[in-house]
Amino acid sequence: SAPQAPKTSSADALRHRAALTYQECREYGTAIAVLEELASRNPTIAVYRKDLGVSRYLMGRKEEAKADWKAAIRLDPGLASAYASLAAALESEGRREEAAAVCSSKPEACR
Repeated sequence: SAPQAPKTSSADALRHRAALTYQECREYGTAIAVLEELASRNPTIAVYRKDLGVSRYLMGRKEEAKADWKAAIRLDPGLASAYASLAAALESEGRREEAAAVCSSKPEACR
């Protein structure tokens, strides 16, 4: 199922969409700047932290990315995409047991 839209202002929703566009265009630094601002202003919205993690990971900032995904999971334990991203990153590092533990806590995320 698709993630629910975050409960935020319409301006923040547009900025989030812009950040995802920057990410898609491989402008990760710009995407990170926008997502950091959104996450700072809206600290309870997990999807901003999850997307921030994706941009950081794609930019090579893997430890920060994993911290973002863990924060997103704490904020919203139902956000399957954060579990999937974290598990994939751990798996890519050869940390299979840790990846399996993440998947076992949210099996539908790792199918």
